[in-house]
Amino acid sequence: MSTEKLFNVDVEESVLSSYLYENESFFNFQAKEKYFTGHRVHIFNAILDLLKNGFQADLVTVASKLNGIVKASYISDVTERPVSLNLDYHIEVLKNCSVLRD
Repeated sequence: MSTEKLFNVDVEESVLSSYLYENESFFNFQAKEKYFTGHRVHIFNAILDLLKNGFQADLVTVASKLNGIVKASYISDVTERPVSLNLDYHIEVLKNCSVLRD
């Protein structure tokens, strides 16, 4: 089985970038933790926790929340990814990758 179908780091980072730039998109197009891999799981969970507790999720707050678990420079790199204009489609791509991993 090709790993391209099991993981899509570009799409994962684009979805996270979208969430960081537009927090409301998190609630309109909510992905699940299992859709993400690697360090991106931690970033997703930090965004989720911040938003559920009434805080804005941005580069600084997410980096602070993760406190070195994921380097701030990596989170910064994620925020430089293109924001997804087709967020619902990209979340579906991540869902499909997740299903194949299970």
